[in-house]
Amino acid sequence: MLNYADYHYYSDIYKGSLSQALFNSLINKASRTIDRYVNKKITLEDLDKYEEVKYVACALCDKLNTISNSNVSSISIDGVSKTFKSSNEQKKELEDVLDNLPEDLVRYL
Repeated sequence: MLNYADYHYYSDIYKGSLSQALFNSLINKASRTIDRYVNKKITLEDLDKYEEVKYVACALCDKLNTISNSNVSSISIDGVSKTFKSSNEQKKELEDVLDNLPEDLVRYL
């Protein structure tokens, strides 16, 4: 399966700050998420023609990372308590991010 951006594009052009290992672990999920929102199979030619797809894939990697790192909803220092967001809350955050992607992608594909 084709991933829609590589680490070189992410770090040098998009100017992302994820490590290469973290980016590599997220780009497949980001690319497959984009697949669900477009009406055609994206090819290498599409990536060459529509750089915006690479950009959206990078932005989605950053958002996926942010969501995965923000699953703590509260912390109590003295009481040594930590509360995690429910999977429904995390799913809602991801859906909020994805709601903006189709509009971006539809313009290009």
